[in-house]
Amino acid sequence: MAKGKVGDATCTVKVKAEDYAKVVSGKMRPEKAFMEGKISASNLSDMMKFGQAFDMKKAREIAEKERAAGGGSAAASPASSAEPAARPDGLNRDYLGRRFSGEPVWLSGDGARAYALATNDENSAYLDDARPGGVVAPPLYPVRLFKDLLFTAMTDDDLGADLLRLVHGEQDMRFHRPLRPGDLCTLRAWVDGIEDKSSGQLLSIGQNMFVDGQLAVETMTRLFIRSKSKKKADQSKGAADKDAESLGEPSFSAPMQVTDDQSMRYAEASGDNNPIHVDETVAKLAGFPTVILQGLCTMAFTSQAVVRNVADGVPERLKRLKVRFAKPVLPSDALITEGWVQESNGGSTVVNFRTRNQDGVDVIVNGVAEVATD
Repeated sequence: MAKGKVGDATCTVKVKAEDYAKVVSGKMRPEKAFMEGKISASNLSDMMKFGQAFDMKKAREIAEKERAAGGGSAAASPASSAEPAARPDGLNRDYLGRRFSGEPVWLSGDGARAYALATNDENSAYLDDARPGGVVAPPLYPVRLFKDLLFTAMTDDDLGADLLRLVHGEQDMRFHRPLRPGDLCTLRAWVDGIEDKSSGQLLSIGQNMFVDGQLAVETMTRLFIRSKSKKKADQSKGAADKDAESLGEPSFSAPMQVTDDQSMRYAEASGDNNPIHVDETVAKLAGFPTVILQGLCTMAFTSQAVVRNVADGVPERLKRLKVRFAKPVLPSDALITEGWVQESNGGSTVVNFRTRNQDGVDVIVNGVAEVATD
């Protein structure tokens, strides 16, 4: 450390004073502030080194102890008291089973409608108040309600997830009852699993939503955290993966057009404002040609394809939807979801599906849906 400017700056950071104060006092991780759009930088790698070089949480604790002991103005320069961060290289396994609770939230009818329109879904089940049985929320809308709780779990300092190397790997959702405007939803989350891979670690976070004390939605979010080494990502498929080519001709093909402003509209409706989805400059700094579509928006497209082609347009019949995210989706991409309907068994029909872009590249693989037969 040195007082004043030393050499030429390699990174310009823009942040509001109150947010900067939270970062340097250890109340907010810089990675989290960045993902929430509160910090922008011309060099993402250099900006994140700031948070990795100092243990701001420990600095705040030291400053508060010194202040309590009459140490005066120690809080004014917390970094000067901080030791270099001694974060473990990897996730904290002591967090397995750790539980998190969210504030109860009323399901907004306007919010559910906005989510449907942001995913180009005009099914009357979400929009027509005169529909027999009333309107319901889109199957993927629960991710909007889970967002804050999931973010709290995955960004907990002591868990040790490196947000710069984190990507959304898989999403598995089970639907036990439809959600309707006015439902009071109780949210729970927990760290379900930590699995070592040759190229990183797989973090599984479970989430449950209850309405009137009854389980309404179960979700498992799997996040892959790439290793700091230069190892290649795992290329092998799991034993349960389906080879779509071996299934023969698809039972249905559903085209879906991504609009130029899709990620912006989805960000507003879902609350997913990660800069790589809404700021082209940041997306390019991260190595993408432009902003990329939120993976859960693409997953919502697949839910439409299944509901329309297998469930006769009745979303209440969708009981499960599982995907693995394979490649980013860009604005104006033309997607097509191909589905293979398997034999009905035990009151439900299983559908395997995948989604490709206009170049034939898989963006969603190993898709599985379950649809009630009646």
